[in-house]
Amino acid sequence: MNRVSRASVALFVAAALAHTAALADPQAAQNSSTDALTEVIVTGSRIKRDPVTSPTPLIQVSREDILKSGLGSVIDVLADIPALSGSIVPEDTTGSGLNDGGLSLLNLRDLGTGRTLTLVDGRRHVGSNVGTLSVDIDTIPRLLIERVELVTGANSAQYGADAVSGVVNFVLRRDFSGLEVDAVTAMINKDGQTNNRVSILGGTNFIGDRMNVYGSYEREQNKEVRDSDIDWRAEAWGYLSRDFDPASAPNDSVVDNLLVSGLRHISRSRGGTLTLVNDIAADASRNIPAQPCTGGGTSTGSISANCIFVEPGRTYQFDTAGVGRLANFGTIRNNVGRVRNLNVGGDGLNINTEFSQASRLPQAEADRFQAGANFDLTDNLQLFAELKYVKEQTFDESQQTFFDIGIVNQPVNTNTLLISTAAFNTGLDNAYLDPAVRTAILNNVRPVISSAGVQTGTVADARARLSIFGPSRTQLNEKELSRYVVGLRGEAESLGFIRDINYELSYTYGKLENVNNEGAVDVIRFKHAADAVVDTLGKVNGK
Repeated sequence: MNRVSRASVALFVAAALAHTAALADPQAAQNSSTDALTEVIVTGSRIKRDPVTSPTPLIQVSREDILKSGLGSVIDVLADIPALSGSIVPEDTTGSGLNDGGLSLLNLRDLGTGRTLTLVDGRRHVGSNVGTLSVDIDTIPRLLIERVELVTGANSAQYGADAVSGVVNFVLRRDFSGLEVDAVTAMINKDGQTNNRVSILGGTNFIGDRMNVYGSYEREQNKEVRDSDIDWRAEAWGYLSRDFDPASAPNDSVVDNLLVSGLRHISRSRGGTLTLVNDIAADASRNIPAQPCTGGGTSTGSISANCIFVEPGRTYQFDTAGVGRLANFGTIRNNVGRVRNLNVGGDGLNINTEFSQASRLPQAEADRFQAGANFDLTDNLQLFAELKYVKEQTFDESQQTFFDIGIVNQPVNTNTLLISTAAFNTGLDNAYLDPAVRTAILNNVRPVISSAGVQTGTVADARARLSIFGPSRTQLNEKELSRYVVGLRGEAESLGFIRDINYELSYTYGKLENVNNEGAVDVIRFKHAADAVVDTLGKVNGK
């Protein structure tokens, strides 16, 4: 509509000038009466179209924009666009997901990577995320990109359900001749971890410039960045709850939360945190509800969570030799709620660098190769072909495996309970249990709390729970991607009543091979190995 409007203005101005000329020249006026304007044909326009006025919302990012950004990867450039701010970058792939290490996936309008269609020269590209069509845009050679077109309006009617949120089309350079080299070394963390990439693009023409051949190669290496390498993460800033305001008194002029550094989580550790079963009376002023501990000292079933919460005098830590001692709760701890696991100083793990995932940015290596050719069969018909091969390897370490091991007075020669993939029971006769801690469990006496939250007495309860981190979960992900394209493109002035025809006929084949090696723990074997006793010869597990 905008173009027609401007053309109308131009015709109106031309008509006004012609009318003025006719008034000045009577002969011209006489001729104008016989030469009536019957048809106007617009064969082209030099009026620049603003993406805002296009039929669908359109954003364009040029090759110059990418190169001048100074950013190390294309995903970092595109993710700065508001419509793509929810895109997946390598830093997002070090959690619990499988097969996604180091991927760069576009996500329009936060509707999901599976709803954003990524094309290369208008053709589909093989996906890199197993089980989906999501394209790792790092597999598209950086130096070959001419521009990136983003259609942020839904295009599912044209492309299908994978274009619900829109389409991103990478338009590649054609007929490249010469040599380009782009190298980047970026320190991605001040501890010295770097991102290194070198990109080479070369091309030349043959047969009187009728044939163009090009080749592109990229080598990229990313060093792993761990949480412990990042200073502000290691400082472990967080809030400690010190006061609780009920709804009836929302403001008592007492600070509710303290912002502290060096925050630690004491409920679980590498060597294990053992807690004797316990209970606590209800206290509305500290937001402690009535949740009575159930079971008794003779119970061999699963220990209720209402019976386990770390408290001074009832919580033990272990050294590397398995010798237990009472836990140190540091200088200050949270004071609100039934479960109070946070403290400053003392035992426990750093909430950021030890109590969460280990890798913040995965270690990655990639080799990417693409070659192609264009051959002009005639002035209006071109044969083209391209091939691509990408080999990538990523490694990252996520959160540790963890287990809750109930210690109960299990009868001799009976199999202990397997509760879940992360919880099981063992007996008080366990060979690895420190004798001093075993004595403390056998002598444990806890308060009895009624359903009203009031202590009504005490009871002997020889049970405890050991909460321990096991080996870390690791992933070594290896991918090999290949893609082949062959086709014809051309143009014709007319075909019947159709004019200015542009056409393309192509065949695309893509293949992804993925091997993911995940390091984890066989829970059944771990349970049997941990549930060991001393045999009649004084040996444990035959040793």
